[in-house]
Amino acid sequence: MDYVVEQLGKALSRGEQWAKDYVTAQVHDTIARCVEREADPAAEVARILRVDRTTAERWVRETSAR
Repeated sequence: MDYVVEQLGKALSRGEQWAKDYVTAQVHDTIARCVEREADPAAEVARILRVDRTTAERWVRETSAR
């Protein structure tokens, strides 16, 4: 797993589109999973993705609207 993370980091630093798409998909999946499973999805999104509560709440609202 370390190798995969390392390669993904290198690809992101080179600006490779596949790496950006992969990370975006993972973030969207994480938010959607929190919306489905958590009583306070914004708190869990903030904790997992290490973002502030306001950002997490916005992302949860956007995901819930879909």
